[in-house]
Amino acid sequence: ALEDARGPSEVEGVHQVRVATRRLDAWLRLDGRAVLLADLAWLRRSAASVRDLDVVAALPAAEPLVPWLAALRA
Repeated sequence: ALEDARGPSEVEGVHQVRVATRRLDAWLRLDGRAVLLADLAWLRRSAASVRDLDVVAALPAAEPLVPWLAALRA
């Protein structure tokens, strides 16, 4: 999923990275392991910022802002 999220317009890939980190977080917690939880939280927060840009860029009213949003996303 991470490779799918690297492209400048890979909206679904970014979403899948967030989903994967949430699932892995749940499995680690169910197993009682604290390893990687901070790293997963950082990755999820980073992907969330990109996902927010994607969601805003998809709004019809945001059309004039799309070039600026794409530059932020890059």
